[in-house]
Amino acid sequence: MNYLAYSLHPRMQDFLKKIIFVEEVRTRSKLFAVHRVGPLQIGNATLVTALSAADR
Repeated sequence: MNYLAYSLHPRMQDFLKKIIFVEEVRTRSKLFAVHRVGPLQIGNATLVTALSAADR
């Protein structure tokens, strides 16, 4: 096996947007998340997230 083929659940994008919005408001941070789709080599990331916040 050289790769896995990923697809996206039809409601996943809306789900991610909702979770990101709720957490941005709650934490006063900026969040980003993306779910990769298509053929990915074994070991590649499928869900990528990032966070930025003011230095405290």
